[in-house]
Formats: sequence, structure tokens, C-alpha cells
Amino acid sequence: MRLLRRQAKQAPCAQYMISLKKHMERVDDGFLSASTECYRSALVAMANSGARACPALGESLRESLLALRDRLSDPVQADILRCTSAEVEQNLGAWGDRAAEYYTQKAVEIKEVVLTLARAAETLGTKDERYKTEFHGLTRELGAIAGLEDLAQIRTLLANRTSELASCVERMVKEGEDSVARLRADLAGYEERLAEAERLAGTDTVTGLKNRQGLEAALAAHTRNGERFSVIVLDLNEFKRVNDECGHLAGDHVLHDFGAELKGQLRAQDTVGRWGGDEFVVVLECDSIQALAWMNRVKKWAFGEYKVQTASGSRKVSVSAATGIAEWRPGIALEAVFRAADEAMYQDKAAAKIR
Repeated sequence: MRLLRRQAKQAPCAQYMISLKKHMERVDDGFLSASTECYRSALVAMANSGARACPALGESLRESLLALRDRLSDPVQADILRCTSAEVEQNLGAWGDRAAEYYTQKAVEIKEVVLTLARAAETLGTKDERYKTEFHGLTRELGAIAGLEDLAQIRTLLANRTSELASCVERMVKEGEDSVARLRADLAGYEERLAEAERLAGTDTVTGLKNRQGLEAALAAHTRNGERFSVIVLDLNEFKRVNDECGHLAGDHVLHDFGAELKGQLRAQDTVGRWGGDEFVVVLECDSIQALAWMNRVKKWAFGEYKVQTASGSRKVSVSAATGIAEWRPGIALEAVFRAADEAMYQDKAAAKIR
């Protein structure tokens, strides 16, 4: 009986303990499930943060942490949790070492860029004395920046110094453009003056036509083209009498007016000039037959009387010329062409005296 009474007293207490144990087991199950879910979320947050912190290396960390997250199923086993925790620590440590090495290398590259900028600034300063002091100052500052370890400070100082360097370079470029513009203007002026000097060097001062030098240049251009042309030599008849009777000034007026008549009968591609004294040369882009027809027409227009002023008043003088024509073709020397034209001209002058 005494035993039964003791058991009766103990029964409510046992039932209470059993109930409490079941409650604690239910609490433990919920706490473990919530803890596991928090751990999974923390792994996702670490994976995403690592990817943002170092994009070049973050993807591999992200993949490994997400794989560990997927291994934490609910309910989680204690041995799996311990293994996962160790692997998370290992992955984060390895990633941290790689990230530190990566950013160290980037810092080295940045310093190399800074030193390159410093060398470029020094070179520019050496080439342009006007900016020498400014560039050398930048060179020293850039060299000092390269020795820093704080990347944020390097970035700030580098941005400021490169802005100053860019400003110097822009001013140099602007001044260079201005100098080039002035140089081009000067060259254009020199070219104009040179062209004018060449024109004057090839121009006869009495007639305004080409002189011997100008005619030789025109003949050289024609031979380079390789197309046939004709040379006409004109020697004024008894022109010495004009100078003797009317004076050399009147003779110059006759030469000028006669040359103008010749030029007026030419095409744009033809050339006329004063070879020397009272001798003229015409270069026609045609064969000798067409040149003869042109010469016959010129005789009607250019030969005849010209009015001149003398000390005693104006008077008329008769002007004519002996002519000789020769044709140039590829393979023929210019000397041979002129020799043939001169021979024809002397024959014409002799025939005129006989007449």
C-alpha cells in the first residue's frame, strides 16, 4: 500500500517531465530550422557581397557559397553543419588571399601608369622650355604618388595631377595649332613670292612675254608630255634701223607691240616669247603644216606699220620678220629642232633680200 501511494504521488511529476521534454524538443526543432535558414541567407549575402567587392574574383566565391547553401537542407544534420562551416571559412580565407593579391597587383599597375605619366611629363617638359618648370614639378609629384600605398589617396592625387597635365598639354596643342597656322600662312606667302619670282625670272621686261629662260621651261614641259609640237623662229628684218633712226626707246615699243600681236593670235596652250634681241620664238601644239598656216595668218595681222614716238614726233615704221618652222617629235633633240628652224629662218631672210 505504501508503495502504491508513493507511485501515485510520483505519477503527476513524471507526466509533467515527459510533457516538458516534448515541448523542449518542439522548441529545439523550430530554433534549429530558423537558425539553418538564417545561415543559408547569410551565405547568399556573403556570396553577393563578395561578387560586388571584387567582380574579377567574386563569381567563383559566389558559386561555392551557393553550393554550400544548397547542402543545408531542413532539418540539417550536425555533422553537415560542422563541415559546411569549415568549408565556408576555408573558401572565405582563400578568396580573401586572392583578392588581396589581385588588388596588390592592381596597385602595382596603377603605380606603373603613374610613373609612365611622370616620364611623359618629363619628356614634354624637356621638349618645350616654356613649360619646363611646370612639367618638372608635375613629374616630381607623380613620382611621389607612385610611392604611396593608399589607393584612394593615389586616385585623388592622380586625378588632380593628370588634370593639370592635360591642361598643360591642351595649351601646348593650342599654341602648336596657332604656330602651324602662322607657319602655313608664312609658307603660303613664301610660295606666292616664289611663284612671282619665278614668273619674273622667266619674263622679258620689254615685251612682258616669256624670256629665253621661260621659253626653255615651256619647251621642257612640252617634251615631257611627249606630244608633237612645232617651233617657229621669227627674226625682225632690219630692226637695227628702227633703233638707229627712232631711238632704242621707240625700238622697245615696237618689240612690245609686235609681241602683243603675236600673243593675240595664240591659243591658251601655245607659247610665245622673246628669245633675245629682235628674235621671237613661238611654240605651237600642232604639226608643221598647221604651224605654217598659223604663220601665214600672223603675217597678215602682225606684219605691217607700227606707230612710235620719237624726239621729233610720232612716225610709222614698217615691221616684218624672217620665219623658220620645225616640228618636234619624240626621239628628236630640241637642239636639232632649233637648228632646223634657224636654217629655215635664214633661208627666208636670204630670199627676202633677193626679192
